[in-house]
Amino acid sequence: MISLELVQGIVALNNKIIGNEIKHPARLALLLEELATDAWNEARELGASTWEDAEDLPPSLRIDP
Repeated sequence: MISLELVQGIVALNNKIIGNEIKHPARLALLLEELATDAWNEARELGASTWEDAEDLPPSLRIDP
């Protein structure tokens, strides 16, 4: 289950890439790390305590508002 907040972060990053707003690879890496941290925090809220547990979470197409 991916929250609306996380999807909005992904869309915002995508828009920055399309708009050529990210000029340095290190900046892209930092933004990706921020999204990864948000995604990991959501996985932990769903009960995943390790990466292996997170990989075992059931996929969902539902986006929480």
